[in-house]
Amino acid sequence: MPKTYWRRTLSLLFGLLVLVANAGCNRAPVGTSDNLKADYDRVVRERDDLKADFDKRKGEIESLWQQRVSDREQKIADLTSENANLRQRLLVADAAGQDIPLTDSARTRSMMWLNVIYILIIAACLALVAVVLWVHVNLRERVRVFVMQQAKFIPMKEVLNVE
Repeated sequence: MPKTYWRRTLSLLFGLLVLVANAGCNRAPVGTSDNLKADYDRVVRERDDLKADFDKRKGEIESLWQQRVSDREQKIADLTSENANLRQRLLVADAAGQDIPLTDSARTRSMMWLNVIYILIIAACLALVAVVLWVHVNLRERVRVFVMQQAKFIPMKEVLNVE
């Protein structure tokens, strides 16, 4: 009895499994011209949809690629112009750095000449003062000598102390 019981149970379960598996399938009869035409139309429509989707994605990828290429070219152009500006600024800075000794030497030379001119002005003023003092002393001495000579001609009683 146990062997037949297990056989019947297994065959019954197998039958139920087959019924459940076939119950969800609604198959149309295969091989009719309407079914084949519908399948062909469906396959063609899916192929056309896939091709349109492929073309759409290809266009998106190409436009994205072109955008990236143009962005990269713009960045390259910006970097190139920035590089040129930096080179120009470096050249100006280098030229200024090379001109600094010339500027310093020119400044030193101009300060030297300014000092020489000041010294010459001061020397000229001192020479002028010396000449004025020499003339003053000379004239004073001449005036004194002249007064002494004139005093000799004046009668003595009027002049008490000449010297």
